[in-house]
Amino acid sequence: MRRLLPILSACLLGPFLACVGLPIGGASAGIASLKSRWPPGQVITVCFFGGTQQVRSQVANVASEWLQDLNVRFDFGSSALLKSPSSLNSCSEGGPYDVRITFGEQSWSYVGTDSRMAEPGKPTMMLPASGDIRINILHEFGHVLGLLHYEQDPKLKCLDDINFDYMRSIGFTPDGVRGYIQPIAPDNGEFVSTPSGSTTVMRVFTNPQFYKRGENSPCHGPMADAPSADDLKLARLLYPLKPSEVSSTEPRHVLIRFEGLLAAEHFGYVTAALYDIGRITLKKHVSTTDETIADVIANERLAPKRTTSDSLDRFLCRINSHACRTSDGSPTWTNGTAEKNYVDQGLECGSKQLPKFVLCIPNIRLESYVVITSVPNPADDKTLRDLVVGKYRGCDELDGPCRKLIAGLNPERNPAYTQMPDQKLRVPAKAYRLVVEYSNEAERNEIERALNAVIQTRAKDLKLKPEQVSIRISYPVSNPTSQAAGRVFAEPAAGYVDVLKAMSYPFGETTTETELFGFPKVSVAIWDNHVDDGNCELSGHVFSTPSGRPAGEAPVEVTPPSPTANCGTERPSGYILNTGFDHATAVAGILSAKVNGKGIAGIVPEMKIWAWEVVNGNQFNAGNNPEVIKSQQYPDLNLAVVNISQTYAALGNEQGSPALKSILFGDGEESQGLHNIMLFVAAAGASKPPQGGSEERNGSVINLDSECFFYPACLSNRPGGAPRALISVVALNRTGDDVLKSATSGEPLSNYGTAFDVAAIGSVTAPFHGGWLGTFQGSSAATPYVTGLAALLTQRTQSKGVFAKKIEIKNRILFSADDTPSNKGLSRFGRVNFRKALNFENDYLRFASSALCPEDPCARQVRVDRNTPTMLNVTNGISETGQPIGSQSIDFKKLKSLRRADDDSFTVIYVDTGGALAKITNSQIAPSDNRKIVKYRKPDGSLFADTFRINDLQEYVSCSWYPYCGKSD
Repeated sequence: MRRLLPILSACLLGPFLACVGLPIGGASAGIASLKSRWPPGQVITVCFFGGTQQVRSQVANVASEWLQDLNVRFDFGSSALLKSPSSLNSCSEGGPYDVRITFGEQSWSYVGTDSRMAEPGKPTMMLPASGDIRINILHEFGHVLGLLHYEQDPKLKCLDDINFDYMRSIGFTPDGVRGYIQPIAPDNGEFVSTPSGSTTVMRVFTNPQFYKRGENSPCHGPMADAPSADDLKLARLLYPLKPSEVSSTEPRHVLIRFEGLLAAEHFGYVTAALYDIGRITLKKHVSTTDETIADVIANERLAPKRTTSDSLDRFLCRINSHACRTSDGSPTWTNGTAEKNYVDQGLECGSKQLPKFVLCIPNIRLESYVVITSVPNPADDKTLRDLVVGKYRGCDELDGPCRKLIAGLNPERNPAYTQMPDQKLRVPAKAYRLVVEYSNEAERNEIERALNAVIQTRAKDLKLKPEQVSIRISYPVSNPTSQAAGRVFAEPAAGYVDVLKAMSYPFGETTTETELFGFPKVSVAIWDNHVDDGNCELSGHVFSTPSGRPAGEAPVEVTPPSPTANCGTERPSGYILNTGFDHATAVAGILSAKVNGKGIAGIVPEMKIWAWEVVNGNQFNAGNNPEVIKSQQYPDLNLAVVNISQTYAALGNEQGSPALKSILFGDGEESQGLHNIMLFVAAAGASKPPQGGSEERNGSVINLDSECFFYPACLSNRPGGAPRALISVVALNRTGDDVLKSATSGEPLSNYGTAFDVAAIGSVTAPFHGGWLGTFQGSSAATPYVTGLAALLTQRTQSKGVFAKKIEIKNRILFSADDTPSNKGLSRFGRVNFRKALNFENDYLRFASSALCPEDPCARQVRVDRNTPTMLNVTNGISETGQPIGSQSIDFKKLKSLRRADDDSFTVIYVDTGGALAKITNSQIAPSDNRKIVKYRKPDGSLFADTFRINDLQEYVSCSWYPYCGKSD
């Protein structure tokens, strides 16, 4: 015991360095330092100097026993809690760790944030290097949280009761004893304590002989081997229980989103309403400084913009009647600073007996996230800074990363584009969400009623429509489901080229390929599981961002499949798809695999891909904006298209997926969503889970008149809806003439029907994790073909000096698709056609073969004169909603596609007044001799003019984008 004396001396100097030789439990509750507590929500990072993996893992696991819903957590590394002990943080790797643990003969620790006063790179805690150290771990991590030795509570007067004669007999000096239990917590208001309780792990001396009164001493108590209820009660005074994390597996949370400039004022009304129905609890805050209630709210981040609005101030006054009164509707606060230590006696908020230095504040989960809003084009840097940093708080500073983020949000401002849209600028803006938990449907309905009442009141006060009040009720997104068949089939390479040709991809057409692959490539995102960015087909052009899953939460697949293989080696028959590692790798390969003579070539070989791991619905629930995440890590990747080969379901609300929807499409003017700057391509999914031991998910037919619950695919715009830059994709068989079906059961492996936009072949060859190659099936496989087409179309328009809006890219892919008799009804617009979509400079005409035009198909690329006549008269048609159309005139400039059916009726596709595509079937064109003038160049280069009767057409596909579309020479 004498060898502890140098350490004991150190305890008397500088910040609190709590020391203990044999921390073996005790009785009662305890005392803690308010000055040394960590900020609310703090992630306390921990590293190790030395120690075996087994000991490190024990420390991580035992220390976590303190946390039990406290509003702080320990971060021991990316896979704490024994998922992968080798990944626990090592102090030798550098980094600003809060707690640095070494191992030796003694046991000590700095108290709370005083560890920041330790010399950088030196230990802040020591634990014994051998033996049973469980109690030592618990004791020292109690100090990390700010708890002191039980005997240091001045009201116990433990030092006065010490039997120094006995202490000397076992080797302790009086100074040594004082080093352990000196009541260094004077009654000055900087400490909190609880009344005596049962047990504690924060005791030093447990032998009754240490005290003059022996077992009758108030300082004596039995051993404890876990944080007691009283220990946890004291810890919760420092770090009150935070409301539960949003669940991505069960419906028990309502998410309330506050956006726009009135977010802080709206928040006050909502908080009061939720408190009145018992859905918000309160926590106590002990004021140790001369602070106002607004200071407390700002420091605890308990209001949007850290602002205490008038509505919130009135509510806070109401729940702090001991320290606030209302006069003429205005709160008057009489709170003060603690002059003596607070001993919690169990008084609840609302009690008049609470000291005036104890304030009651909402115990809520309020979190910020970033949305995109439009502002008038700023005149100068100062105006831009005032908007982004000051008014909307989208960036902390207008620095380089912030500027790159703004540039990425406004791709049309690239000086290479010849067209410029309006003078609005998209900028990041901070929004907020409040998480409220419920236990049953009745409670959820009560929450919704209270919120709707607030919205109605605010609308009346502000003279707005209720939908204009920026208070949004939302529900969590569930975990993603990958939409691929489970089994990999043999002989994958057969027919790969035929798959491409079935969608009119210009495979093997040297001139076209040279042009397409010669364009400056756009960047594409994959929101999926893990991409093997070391795969020989993908290395060098895939940029990965591992998921932000909570500490201790394992990936969907912890261990990658093994073994690895030589590049392009065929997977043996019967292999089961590894969702966590094979799925996203296959998607990336279909999109961008290298031309290296191994495996396959991607739709756009070596296109840059940002691979964001999406393994948990909470990545969307938290409002995490992927564009911000990408811009922080890879600011030079300007994404054009996003591939989502996964589907989600909304928890607690079958009518939509608001959390995901708000990120993609926004919630109105204040939050516009990412679809303004990116085109999303999403798998139609498979509605039925695997049955009877099969790995295959089966699909269902879902039409426009059906309910559709597969997100984000079902969020694509329906007829008459506002345009959304999202394409939903159905999977077809290898020949592209039927929905993809199981080889064993004959059941569809993809959802299909007119609820989904287009179809692509969904049984393809793809690379897998570790260099393998196999057959990849499902709408997961079909989706990247449409993503690749969107990327090619984007880069081709850019190379021609055209700024193409994302909804225009979408529409071009849809109205140029092949809606043939064999695949009619499998999707809304048909099977994608690469050639027709990419050849946007000219109008495409196809006639029936004849003596004058014997080739099949009899097709021409021409320029149509759109001036005479200007209108197309459509009669006797049927709209997509099943309504008969007697007659409708369509501006020829809005006409996108005409297609003759076997019964000589026409399908007409045009752009409606809202900018979305509309479709009329079973129609006639009047008059029957309606003619259009066309011009095209002959093989000798001369310009030739001709006319054609619209009723002679088999198919017409409009050109797109000025300066090409509309020019007749």
